[in-house]
Amino acid sequence: EDVVDSALLAALRDPRERLALLKLEQVLVDFLEKQPQDSYIDVGGPYNSMVLSPTLGYVGSSAGQQDPYGYGGGNNVRPQTTFQRCILHRLCDRFRMTREKSSVGDSFGYYIRVCKGQDSRMPPRLLLNVQPAEYAISNNTSSTGNGPYSHTLTSSFEQMGLSGVPESGNMSGVAGTNGPSTSGNSNNNNKSG
Repeated sequence: EDVVDSALLAALRDPRERLALLKLEQVLVDFLEKQPQDSYIDVGGPYNSMVLSPTLGYVGSSAGQQDPYGYGGGNNVRPQTTFQRCILHRLCDRFRMTREKSSVGDSFGYYIRVCKGQDSRMPPRLLLNVQPAEYAISNNTSSTGNGPYSHTLTSSFEQMGLSGVPESGNMSGVAGTNGPSTSGNSNNNNKSG
């Protein structure tokens, strides 16, 4: 079964991140299928938009181009963010490609070297083919929370093996919060000294 990582789903929800993610996915498809001469590429820059091939040079942009995909900043373009580096790593996991720190860097920061190996392959399904319903946030409320993000919290607790999630409005049992208990739980009789 093809399970899409939660960080990739989050990127698919954001229009700008989605565009960058799908472009990066296409770069990896081309790297795998159309660049047999290259064992690696270096990826960096804003939205992972700067790709350097050892044989082709800059792929999809000119060297030193400030804003290759028109993300709107000219000289004010921000460097690759932590989230964008995370997206690169998670996407490489789908292609079974390894990563290492590259010696390449520029005004946008350091690049990440993406390496092909014997196990590298196309994922079972490209993110381009993931339907919006699969990454959309439901507006339904659940029994463990309130609002559109409650299912994410529940899912995170379940992934960590935790079953207890505070009821909506009852934060008295959560560290760092104050407030009366509305659940009637008799185990909240902790007295501090």
